This record gives sequence, C-alpha cells and structure tokens, in this order.
Amino acid sequence: MEKLQINPTIVRDIQTVQTCKRLIVLLPNKQQIDEHALGRHIRKLAQIRLSSILFLSLINTYDDHIPTLTRLESIASISRDLLIEANVEVYFGNSWLKAVRSVWQPGDLVVCLAGHTIRTWMYQYKPVDELLVNLLGVSVYVVPA
Repeated sequence: MEKLQINPTIVRDIQTVQTCKRLIVLLPNKQQIDEHALGRHIRKLAQIRLSSILFLSLINTYDDHIPTLTRLESIASISRDLLIEANVEVYFGNSWLKAVRSVWQPGDLVVCLAGHTIRTWMYQYKPVDELLVNLLGVSVYVVPA
C-alpha cells in the first residue's frame, strides 16, 4: 500500500506543524464528547495555521445518517469564523483507514480524539492515530481527552 506522506508522525504540539492546509477531524459516531469544548478547541487549532476544517464521521446504516450529520454540523458551526471554513462529511462504511484515504490531500493534518481505537482482528483494539501513521503514512494530531 502506497503511503500518503513522506514523514508521518503523531503530532504532540500543533505549533511544530510547518504547513497545514486543512484539519481532518475524525469523530466517532457513538462516542460521548463535549461538542462545544471540542468545537472551540478545533477552531483554535485552525486559527493557528489558518486552516480549513473537515469533520469526518463513519456510519454503518442509513438510520445513522441524519443524526450524525446533525452532530457534525453542530460542531462545525462552533468551529467556523470569518476566516475559518468548516465542512462536514459522512463516510458510509466501517473503515477509518478507507475514509481518511478518500479525503486526505497533501498538506492535510488528521486530528483524532485521545482514546479513539479501531478494532483490528481477533477483537484487538489499537489506537487510530498509530494505525493512520503506520498504515497510511499521514501525520496525526491527538486532541487530549
């Protein structure tokens, strides 16, 4: 599998990122989060680099589409300002790797929540940030819990 970026890493400090055209924020569909706090935090990150934002979530059934889209739009509306564009996308499937690959472009920084894991095989769970770095070769910033 071809890697998307030359020097992938897990970013600990957003200030160290030299270029970042867009933040791709991964939001697990069922995870409980403080949407207002997350939206404000993402807006601050985007303002540092004058980046646009894409909020991305997975759904497995069409019944989840409207509630998920509503949740993403709510967080996006908190993150927008006059200089920061925030968009949303819902990916139908169960693979974060495929979802990220479908939207990632050079200059993007993937943002995920601390504790976000993916079930791999035999019911083992691995942190999504590590899998994205190792398997797709993208840089990931982990939002502290």
